[in-house]
Amino acid sequence: SAGVEADYLELVTRDTALMLLNRAPESLDYWMEQILKVADPAAHGRLKAELVRIVDEQRGSDVSQAFVIRSMLVDTKSLSASVTGTLKTFVGAQVIASQERTFRFAWAKRGLSLGLTGFEQISTDEEQPS
Repeated sequence: SAGVEADYLELVTRDTALMLLNRAPESLDYWMEQILKVADPAAHGRLKAELVRIVDEQRGSDVSQAFVIRSMLVDTKSLSASVTGTLKTFVGAQVIASQERTFRFAWAKRGLSLGLTGFEQISTDEEQPS
């Protein structure tokens, strides 16, 4: 009946963000399987559809990406977290883009653990305080 501790939400989000945002064409099937393992059952189908779209776009390509976390804000009341860092895109070994990005992860409490219900990139406009 207790809420989710901020430390636990941060650890789960950190691990999921790194798994989700670090990918290479050679490991796409494993990548998708691992993300779906942390998906909330109610969101499984929708998340799988999003992941399949990414896999289809990247399969057979030479495009990889790597994400380095710079900061994270967790909200235990809404069971969400925003992760900010540098997202680098590679074609082969060549870095073709390196950009500061923020992603929001949404969670649902599932027994004693959390299940991922969604993730999205937050636009620059949303990142600026009003």
